[in-house]
Amino acid sequence: MTSSDWIAVSSALIAMLAFALGYRSYRLQKTSAEGDAQGQLDGLISTLTNLLGKAFAQNIPPVSPGSPAVNVSVQGTMAELQVVGSQAHQLLHPTDPSDSCPELGWYSAYVLANTFEQVWHMKRAGEYWDEAVRLSAGEPQAQFVALQGRAMHRFGRNNDGDIALGRIDYDSALNLLDPGSQGIDATREQTVGLYVSRAACEQGVGNGSVVVDCIWDAWAAALSINTPWRHLRAGAYVCGFILQSGGVEWFLDHKRPLAEEMVLQGSFNAWKEQMMRQQVPTMPGVNRGP
Repeated sequence: MTSSDWIAVSSALIAMLAFALGYRSYRLQKTSAEGDAQGQLDGLISTLTNLLGKAFAQNIPPVSPGSPAVNVSVQGTMAELQVVGSQAHQLLHPTDPSDSCPELGWYSAYVLANTFEQVWHMKRAGEYWDEAVRLSAGEPQAQFVALQGRAMHRFGRNNDGDIALGRIDYDSALNLLDPGSQGIDATREQTVGLYVSRAACEQGVGNGSVVVDCIWDAWAAALSINTPWRHLRAGAYVCGFILQSGGVEWFLDHKRPLAEEMVLQGSFNAWKEQMMRQQVPTMPGVNRGP
């Protein structure tokens, strides 16, 4: 080979090496950017989780009349939710196609759905509820939570067809409960909570007869629980709803067989007495009262 040939070969090798090094550098930068984007999203989701806890503690929305200091605090939390939620949404929907896009998990979708629900962005909330349900497929307990959340969203939004779709979500969530994997009494307690949740939604849209049906079903599930602390706690869910809805007489006005009405009346009085005598336990051996 002539000297010019060697120069040509050397130049080609140098060019190939430069390309390889450049490509590796690009991949490392891209991987770092992708990691940074995912880390940013995870951090924003963590922030939103804390803000939602603060919002629920403040009982918002809606903002109720009260001291100006309280309302300023509430509005501040709402503003933070709006800003941080929008930042997370923008990360997931970059305007530049070359920008890295983090992966959305079911829990992140669930948090974002709740976030936009709180700030009245119902369209965006609905999109994230759909994503939470889709991404939780194959994880029954995760999908149970996502379906119940989407059902409540649909009842609250109340567009054409939403009530029927919300009921489908509640039924789908109920069908996910599995006593074989979760335990019989735990499943029954979750059933109670689901029926009470649906009763509250049905009450919100004026479906009184469906409310009564849900509460009767919840009561039957609560009565079937054998574990004492779960039995008391499940009964408290139903008892509390009845008390807030006008008392047991309202439910007895919607006639059922006499035997069922007697069971309801007796159980209601017993649970009410227990609730007055001791705190409702949150787990075995805790807050059991004297």
